[in-house]
Amino acid sequence: MQGTWMLQQWLVGGVGLRLRVYDRIICFVNCHFAAHLEAVNRRNADFDHIYRTMTFSRSSNLFYNAAAGASSNQMNRGANGEKVPDEGRPDLGEADLLIFCGDFNYRLFGISYDDARDLVFSKKL
Repeated sequence: MQGTWMLQQWLVGGVGLRLRVYDRIICFVNCHFAAHLEAVNRRNADFDHIYRTMTFSRSSNLFYNAAAGASSNQMNRGANGEKVPDEGRPDLGEADLLIFCGDFNYRLFGISYDDARDLVFSKKL
């Protein structure tokens, strides 16, 4: 499936877009992570897995690449679902700017909205 990627075990996942803007690479990754307080470790593992394994295809059409500068992600999987090595394929770590967005399902407990906002603005969070 090109353009989307699912962590089949948990039915969550992410989709990525890689853009070349002049001489910079920008990647956007939209994710949906597992919900509920007890799933924090799973959310962290999902993020780590997506960051480490998401790669992007290289189009064979050089004119299109130069004009549009975009490619979608594609995960290559072997017969048992394991990731097939992607030597030479661009990954998230190569981006000049990487933006993760989506429904991460993290929650703040035991702190009020005002207290959390104050911590963020004081840069202590």
